[in-house]
Amino acid sequence: RTDASAEQTDEESFSVLEPATDGFRNHASAESKRAASVEEQLVDRAQMLKLTSSEMTALVGGLRVLDANTAQSQVGVLTRTPGTLTNDFFVNLLDLNTSWQKKSENLFEARHPSTGEVMWTGTGADLVFGSNSEQSFSVLEPATDGFRNHMSAGSKRAASVEEQLVDRAQMLKLTSSEMTALVGGLRVLDANTAQSQVGVLTKTPGTLTNDFFVNLLDLNTSWQKKSENLFEARHPSTGEVMWTGTGADLVFGSNSELRAIAEYYACDDSKESFVEDFVAAWAKVMNLDRFDLA
Repeated sequence: RTDASAEQTDEESFSVLEPATDGFRNHASAESKRAASVEEQLVDRAQMLKLTSSEMTALVGGLRVLDANTAQSQVGVLTRTPGTLTNDFFVNLLDLNTSWQKKSENLFEARHPSTGEVMWTGTGADLVFGSNSEQSFSVLEPATDGFRNHMSAGSKRAASVEEQLVDRAQMLKLTSSEMTALVGGLRVLDANTAQSQVGVLTKTPGTLTNDFFVNLLDLNTSWQKKSENLFEARHPSTGEVMWTGTGADLVFGSNSELRAIAEYYACDDSKESFVEDFVAAWAKVMNLDRFDLA
């Protein structure tokens, strides 16, 4: 209703819709408890908007000089002519005559190296475009990647590895069947990060077979949790460790929809179908950024 008075409106019910952070407008709520840095959330938001790194960079730089920050904040507005679309944001961010120093948790100051005068202020969402340190590139490194069974040891996860796997599959426009085929194929092809053998449920790594599904669903093994995101498949009689896996592996046995697909691929007469589906899913992902095929 547009005729409701302030007394008739429950303002708190709308607060959940307000973003805690928005790197495009240099907004970070003071009360927000962030599981990821503002830089990481900026990149994540750009992925949701289907922006390339170049498009994200151009959009942020333009919004800054156009003075489009939340509440007209001047943090990150690296220009003497706000409101005019120029490349000043990048020129001043990369100026070798300034030295950026951290002032508080998410506020940095650009000072003149000789006079110490504060020339500009910015946030992590600004400096991520200008620093050449290794730390500045770490924001682009995924904390988890279920397709390659990767999980950064120091990452603070707001969601489980299984949820992030499904989320990544949606970004890649994969169906549940395509995601299942792609993960199963990558595991047996030994494509894990750093050649980790976790989840490589085959005796012939490097060969495209349906072994991942066969061994994952084998009734002669009993999966047990060893640590936060590591499970062991043991023989029920001898207790011998036969395989290891993560939540991104076991989800294909625990989720009813994914298990149905996995059981199909585990069948002896589905080997050829699995190979064909894996190749199709792989080609689909590889062609996602082909503008000429759009």
